[in-house]
Amino acid sequence: MEPLHRGPMAGRTVLVTGGTGGIGKATALGLATMGAHLAICGRDRKSTEGAARELRAVGGGQVEVFVADLSDQSQVRRLAEEVLERCSSTTQKGSRPCRSTQHTLPGALALWAPSTLNRGWR
Repeated sequence: MEPLHRGPMAGRTVLVTGGTGGIGKATALGLATMGAHLAICGRDRKSTEGAARELRAVGGGQVEVFVADLSDQSQVRRLAEEVLERCSSTTQKGSRPCRSTQHTLPGALALWAPSTLNRGWR
């Protein structure tokens, strides 16, 4: 895939959980080629950093690395806080890439928690 520095995702930030392999990595690769600023999350720092290097090579853009186990509520909360902090401070062309009203800690947790809570996680 050839990277697009201008494309349908240029100037947008996307968090991909499970971005170190499988469907998550394939999704991240596709978004990278469309010009997205990526944030990927994995459970292991080494594999997450490795995936980030690959994504940077393919997309030529910025890739933020986050490490968290999403089966652990305290790590989900920490991840949400870190993503919001780093996303809010990242600027591209003078604008904040996080534009949605969902970009608050309660909003982020509301997006992640339902499927996890359905599995009995509290």
